[in-house]
Amino acid sequence: MRTWLAGVLAIALAVAIAAGGWWVSGRFAERVAQAVGAGEQVATALAAGSVPPGARAGVADPPADLAAVLGNLAGLPHEVSVAGVDLSDGGDGAQVDLRHSWRIQPDAEPWVYTTNATLRWGEQGWHLAWDPAVLAPGLRPEERLETKRMLPERGSLVGTQGTAFDPQESLARPVLGIVGAAGQEQADASGGRVEVGDPVGLSGVQAAQEATLAGTPGYVVHRVDISPGSTERHELTSVEPVAGNDVRVSLDAAVQRAAEQTLAAVGPPSAIVAVRPSDGHLLAVASGPGSQGYSTATLGRYAPGSTFKVVTAEALLSAGLTPDSVVQCTATTSAGGWPFRNYSDYPAAALGDIPLRTAIAQSCNTALINARDLATPQALHDAAGALGLLAEPRIGAPAYLGQVPTDGNETQHGAGLIGQGLVLASPLGMATVAASIGGGHTVAPQLVLPEQTPDAAEPEQPSGAPTAGADATSQVDAATGPPAWPPVPHAQALQQMMRGVVDGGTAAFLADVPGEPVLAKTGTAEYGTQTPPRTHAWMIAVQGDLAVAVFVEDGVSGSSTAGPLLETFLRAVP
Repeated sequence: MRTWLAGVLAIALAVAIAAGGWWVSGRFAERVAQAVGAGEQVATALAAGSVPPGARAGVADPPADLAAVLGNLAGLPHEVSVAGVDLSDGGDGAQVDLRHSWRIQPDAEPWVYTTNATLRWGEQGWHLAWDPAVLAPGLRPEERLETKRMLPERGSLVGTQGTAFDPQESLARPVLGIVGAAGQEQADASGGRVEVGDPVGLSGVQAAQEATLAGTPGYVVHRVDISPGSTERHELTSVEPVAGNDVRVSLDAAVQRAAEQTLAAVGPPSAIVAVRPSDGHLLAVASGPGSQGYSTATLGRYAPGSTFKVVTAEALLSAGLTPDSVVQCTATTSAGGWPFRNYSDYPAAALGDIPLRTAIAQSCNTALINARDLATPQALHDAAGALGLLAEPRIGAPAYLGQVPTDGNETQHGAGLIGQGLVLASPLGMATVAASIGGGHTVAPQLVLPEQTPDAAEPEQPSGAPTAGADATSQVDAATGPPAWPPVPHAQALQQMMRGVVDGGTAAFLADVPGEPVLAKTGTAEYGTQTPPRTHAWMIAVQGDLAVAVFVEDGVSGSSTAGPLLETFLRAVP
C-alpha cells in the first residue's frame, strides 16, 4: 500500500481515538481503507476507459459509454492513480484526488492533471457519485472532450545552392523519393507517431530520413458544448508541434537537371550519376523515364562490361605490370573451356603483343582474360575495393554499389575480368570507381550530408578499401574539409590509360569536349539468352573534379549508345 495511505490511516486513527475510543477508531480506519480501495477501483476503471462499476447519479447520470465523452482520447494510453483521500460527512462521504496522465503523442509531453471524485457510503459500501469532471477539469454534463492533432511543418531536402527540392516535382524524384499519405501499415509500424493519412516519406531519401524530416505532432484538447446551437468550447491543454529538420543533400539542381534532360528521350531504363571526386558529393543522381520511377542510378544491378576493365587494370598494375607492359591481344581465347572474343569491329592493327594501355584504349577482351593468372579473383576483388566498388553504401537512402565474388570457376573469372560473369555494379558504383581514379583516393559517395562539428571523430575507411581512412558514413563539411580517404595505389597510371581511351581509343569522340581533358572508358555487356544477346551500354568518365557514369539497359554499345549521352551531359554541365 502506498506511503500516503499509511499516513492517512495513522491520522484517521489518532482522530478516532480522540473522538471516542478503540472501537470507534478501528471502524473509522476501516472506512478510510475501504474508501481508498474504492478510489483505486475508480482509477482502474477510468484508465481502462470504462464507467466505474456501481457508479450512481451525482451531478449527472453515468454515461452508457465513456468513449462518447472521451472522443478521440478513447483508446489512448491513460494512467490514473489515487493521489489522496479525504473523508467527510462523518465518514459517509469521501473526496478522492485522482492523478491523470494521457500519452496523446508518443514523442510529446503527456497531459497530466488532477480531478476529484466524490464517493458516497451506502449499504453496499462506497460508490462513485458521477460527475463528468472526474474525467477532465471542469467537464460538464453537456460537454464532450475533443482532441485534435496538429501536424508539424515537414523539413525540406536542401541542395548545394540552398534551394529546397520540392517532393511534388519530378526533379531527382526516384532517389529523393516522394511524400504521400501514410497507409495502415505505416501507421501500425510507427508506434503511434503516425496516423493513417499523415504525410510521410514513401521512398528514397524522404523515407530513409523520415525521423529527421517529419518533426513531432502537437495536440490541443478542448471541452466542447454539444448542446444544440452551442459553439462554446474551452481549451484544456495544448502542445505545439515541433517542426521537422531540414536535411542537406549534395545534389546540385543545375547538374541534376542537365542529367535528367540528357536522358529525357531514352526509352529503356537508364541512369546518369555524377560525383565530385574531391569529396564524394553526388551532384546528380538521375534515372531516365524508362526506369518508370525506379532509381536505376542507385539500385540497379548490372554487368558493367568493359568499364570494369579499369578495375582489372588496377589488379594487373598491383601485380607488377605497367601501362607499357606487353599483353597478348589474340583474336580469340578461352577460360575454363569457354570461348571469348573481342567485339566485332575491333581494330586488327591492335591485335597481337600490345601495351596494356593500348588494350585498355581499344578495349581488348582477350588481352585481359589471357592475363588472368596475374589478375586472380582475389586480386580483382581487392582492386575493386581500392576503387570504392565494394563498400557498404551509406548515402542516406537505399543504394547498391557492386560485387566481385572470389569463388567463381575459371570461366566466371575470365568473364569477370571484362565486367561480366558474376561481377555486378550499379551506375552509382561505376561512378564511384571513376571518381576514385579521378580523385586518386578511395571515394565513398555522399548524398545526405549531416552537419559535422569541428571536433567530430575521424571516421573509419570505406569497407573494402586496403588501408586506413574514412568510412562510407563520413561526410564533408565546410568546417572540417574533405575526408582523409586512402589513396588508390595506381591512380596516375589509370588516369593516363583512361585518357588514352579518348586520345586514340574507343572514346575519341570526347576529345573536343570543352574544358579540362576528359578521361573515359566505354563499356558493353552482353546479357540474356537471345541470339544475338542483348547488351547494356555503359560509359564512365572523369573531367576535372567531375566523375560520371552513364548507363542504358538496352543499347548497341557503350560508345554508340551511352557515349553520345555522356558527351551531351558534359557539354551541358554548368
